[in-house]
Amino acid sequence: MKICFLITGLGIGGAERHLFNLVPKLKFNVFIISLSNNNDFGVEIEQKGIKVYYLGLNKINLPLVILRLIKIIRAEKPDVIDTYLIHANLIGRIVGKILRINKIICSIRNDYSHFKILNFLDKVTQNLVDLYILNSKSLFDYVHKHNHVPIKKIKFIPNGIDLKRMYGKLDKNYDIRKELSLEKNSFILISVLRLIKDKNIPTLIKSLKYLDKNIFLLIIGDGTQRENLLNLSRKLNLNDNIFFLGKRKDVFNIVNSSDVFILPSLREGMSNALLEAMALKKICIVSNIPQNRELIKNRFNGITFSPLNERELAEKIKKVYENKNLEALSQESFNLIKNKFNIKIIFKSYENIIEAL
Repeated sequence: MKICFLITGLGIGGAERHLFNLVPKLKFNVFIISLSNNNDFGVEIEQKGIKVYYLGLNKINLPLVILRLIKIIRAEKPDVIDTYLIHANLIGRIVGKILRINKIICSIRNDYSHFKILNFLDKVTQNLVDLYILNSKSLFDYVHKHNHVPIKKIKFIPNGIDLKRMYGKLDKNYDIRKELSLEKNSFILISVLRLIKDKNIPTLIKSLKYLDKNIFLLIIGDGTQRENLLNLSRKLNLNDNIFFLGKRKDVFNIVNSSDVFILPSLREGMSNALLEAMALKKICIVSNIPQNRELIKNRFNGITFSPLNERELAEKIKKVYENKNLEALSQESFNLIKNKFNIKIIFKSYENIIEAL
């Protein structure tokens, strides 16, 4: 069986990271098509022996990209097309039906109901899709109730973590404090996310106003809100306590040498960054949204807070800072990853669904 994975881009993101973890482990003949040239994960995927095509999509060349896509699919002759992210979802199902591909899968990672035009197009073309795979049960209402996809066409497969690869890449002697010239007893908060509005980073930044000056925040990632967030940090006189590290290839080491992982998002699919922090046995403080609650149960394996409440977030951080003996929470997080989100379990589930389809 041959599967084409079609994705909008291979930059830094949850869907991209999921493909990176999943695709090389499958027993099927697979290849990937990226509509754009965004290539943070592409090279690493190719190094694992997976063929990757890049189509260079931009604002003016959509017809040319579709023609190139058709040419590649005709040449490769896949049995299945599995699409990731909204633009690839829409383009892939239409092209797939035109070329009479046997089965078309749409892998849903986020709720797009707030994008009115894209969501409308999603609704009116849903009959072209044979199966929807959701990475989070919190997306069920969006797909079934909002977009009216029949229950029989919906399956759940969460993101998975490759524990062997993660721990194999760790440098246990690494300490981000040395790189940033911070004292050894500095308390490090870490957040790994795109710098966009949905991630609610201003609430996280503002929470530092109420915290000890020995507490530092590291933000890994990039995005459209970078300058606004830098300006906010300066305005609040917090720039000595906040470090914007941009994109990093040593994320695991930085997270591993930090004390607390924070995810303040207003919207999520299923955060790979959160899964990875849990796998690294970090104390996790997350916004109390349905997607995060699938992973973090308050006071059982982590801590939750009201998404826009900076004072509440500060109080939760302060409690962890003052009570560092919370290994039970982090151990429960690790156990959850090991038993339910291990990539070995995930890719087997995917293979079973494909074979049944």
